[in-house]
Amino acid sequence: MKNSAHQIKLIDNTYSPADAREVLCSLLNDKITFLNVQIHSIHERFGKNAVHLKNRITELQNEKTELLHLIKEWQDGDTELEIQSVINIKAKQLA
Repeated sequence: MKNSAHQIKLIDNTYSPADAREVLCSLLNDKITFLNVQIHSIHERFGKNAVHLKNRITELQNEKTELLHLIKEWQDGDTELEIQSVINIKAKQLA
């Protein structure tokens, strides 16, 4: 299989706490929205309950809550946040 792996540098920058909150919450909100659409689609097409996706949404919401608390603490000082995020993609041959 050609090009079976790829890496994307999604975020590699330094942000103020306010800008970091905006960037990271936007990513988390988009992912939560995507999962909600998937849940709705699975329910409509197959009549199934996508519990694993609902659990993932809960995990992301908890991460977002924790992130907001941390950023609030960091806003009180003269703080910049260095954020790096890499997405690793690996193609796997289906059996």
